[in-house]
Amino acid sequence: MSTVSGSALREWALAVHLARWQPEAGDAATAVGLIAEGVDWGTFCEIAFAHQVYPLVAYNVERLGLPVPRDVRTRLRAAWLLNRGRATRLEEALFRLTSRLDESGIGAGATDGPGGVYAGERTAPGNAVGVGI
Repeated sequence: MSTVSGSALREWALAVHLARWQPEAGDAATAVGLIAEGVDWGTFCEIAFAHQVYPLVAYNVERLGLPVPRDVRTRLRAAWLLNRGRATRLEEALFRLTSRLDESGIGAGATDGPGGVYAGERTAPGNAVGVGI
């Protein structure tokens, strides 16, 4: 949980607008307006990192071409790249695991969503018979 005080409403609002996979039509204009009013960039980064939304924030700062200070942009991008590397390594490990299970005769697969990884036969969305992974 973040230790940011309630006085950081502008920073919270900016983080919320930038933490969307697909920003809505007015999010860019709202973000520019919030930035123009003045943002405590240290608090903003604390919020983005504490709530683990920095990958989306970094992506949207770049995608929307927002006037964010270079050091903040660099910090967000560096963290996003590290996160991307971790995600790639996890995906590779998952592939190796499901391949080994498959080689052992255990039907396994991974889904992108609440069903997660399953082994064995699927009986219903989110449920599996066999080994829960």
